[in-house]
Amino acid sequence: MDITFIAWAFLFSVLGYYLYENLYVESSGSSAHDNDEEE
Repeated sequence: MDITFIAWAFLFSVLGYYLYENLYVESSGSSAHDNDEEE
């Protein structure tokens, strides 16, 4: 396994998660974290 591939995979996973969280919170409002119990 190439270290570059691991680095890119890690970067993309973090970026994707960060963007997903931002979009999810933005569209659902600040109450998204409060609904964590139901999920």
